Amino acid sequence: MPAMDDQDTLLERLDPTTLSRALRQARADSLALVTPLSSADRLLSGALWHLGHTTWFIEHYLLRPFSEGPLVGHPLYDERFARPSPPAPRPDEDAIRAYRQRVDAALMELLASDEPSRQPQILALAERALHHELRHQETLLEDVLQLYLADPFHPAYREAPRPTRGPETTAPGWIRHPGGEVWIGHDGDGFAFEDERPRHRRWLPPFQLADRLVNNGEYLQFIEDGGYRRPELWLPEGWRHARRHDWRHPGHWFRLDERWWVMTLHGLLPLDPAAPVSHLSYYEADAYARWAGARLPDEVEWEAIAAQRPLQGPFRATGPFLPQTSGDGFFGTLWQWTRSPYAPYPGHRPPAVTTAEFDGRFPPNEAVLRGGACITPRAAFRLTVREHAPVHQRRRFTGLRLARDAH
Repeated sequence: MPAMDDQDTLLERLDPTTLSRALRQARADSLALVTPLSSADRLLSGALWHLGHTTWFIEHYLLRPFSEGPLVGHPLYDERFARPSPPAPRPDEDAIRAYRQRVDAALMELLASDEPSRQPQILALAERALHHELRHQETLLEDVLQLYLADPFHPAYREAPRPTRGPETTAPGWIRHPGGEVWIGHDGDGFAFEDERPRHRRWLPPFQLADRLVNNGEYLQFIEDGGYRRPELWLPEGWRHARRHDWRHPGHWFRLDERWWVMTLHGLLPLDPAAPVSHLSYYEADAYARWAGARLPDEVEWEAIAAQRPLQGPFRATGPFLPQTSGDGFFGTLWQWTRSPYAPYPGHRPPAVTTAEFDGRFPPNEAVLRGGACITPRAAFRLTVREHAPVHQRRRFTGLRLARDAH
């Protein structure tokens, strides 16, 4: 098999051979992500649950409806793995790995031998299972970091990269957009989740978007200028939340020996002023933007500019699992907060092939994230991907890019 993340071809068409190969690779990659963890960390982080849940997804939506073989999991797995978050207790690791092997074997047999009349629906569900697996790989790494963040020993998931000196900090430039009619959303060619559809027209007034992400050094200036002590910079509910939880800096930052450090999947590292600031809540990103005399972009603005750029970025590769200064950072560095509430596009309709985990769920008080992160598999990303998170959440690999109205 090729190395992890060597999946840059995003399934140009639905055919059993391509899907089987991609699914085998993705399933192997999930196991590889678990390998560096101790047995205790695999349990406490929820990594084992991710292995079981993605397997249950395949059994529930593909094998049970279309395979003539017997049930390959335990009846209790519907209770353990159907939930959207890790429950306890759960089966042990050996049982979960055996479950994955049985499901994988049955899935490959189904993709190779099914009758043509049922094949389109099977292939559509198999492709969705692939992207479901890829999404959970990112969530698995987020869960590991949250576990290690709470550990006073600051363990590392992966060996720390060799320190490098970042470039000198310079003021961001601005990308100007003249406004007018723009098209956003997925055009129907290739895979997309239903919240990316339909492609539709929007009208934009002229605006400007920063040509890079806000960095740690700039965010530190916000802190030193009393950013966490000035209620006029914050949304009212954000200010109440920040006071209630005693926020004074990003949740992954630590002040030790008169220096700032940041907790990463590579352990505790010195804060790099030139690196993009990460793990911000929407509340913090919005407060910083107001302090900087700017605002967060609308997701339509973000896509209108991003569509003009090559879809390239570090994403999750063999390099560090942390955001680094790299070009404009539009793709594969950090998910970027927008001011757009997570809601269906105009004309949205549920797809013909449905899976309850993704269909028609638009939770309130969540905002749209765009751009992908350094732990996002490249094969899981498209220009139109709309991630989302609660506005108070700081666990995701989230940063910010400033916008402002054109004058």
